[in-house]
Amino acid sequence: MVAKTLGGGIAVAFLLLALATAIQAAEPRMVEGLVVSAGQDSLVMKDAAGKQHSFKVDETAKITFHGKPGKLEEFKASMPVLVTVGDAERVLAVSTIDDIKVVSTELR
Repeated sequence: MVAKTLGGGIAVAFLLLALATAIQAAEPRMVEGLVVSAGQDSLVMKDAAGKQHSFKVDETAKITFHGKPGKLEEFKASMPVLVTVGDAERVLAVSTIDDIKVVSTELR
């Protein structure tokens, strides 16, 4: 009887762990940094630690340039940018960061 209860408890624990992992994976993450290059369907940026990130940006991503709808081609090198990434590294949004001061504008 104790073995059945223990086994059921372990199964519930695994189920809760799987559910928590799924919920966490569903939350988008934000990547903030400076533009290295931007084109029709791609964006390369560096974060504050100097790590370079490359993103494929499809037509479903929301592009905001200085608070208004824009095009990825408008983003120039060294501009502060915020990229919102969802499941499977799909870019959900790209926007300029106009209301903060960037500590370092130098690209490494």
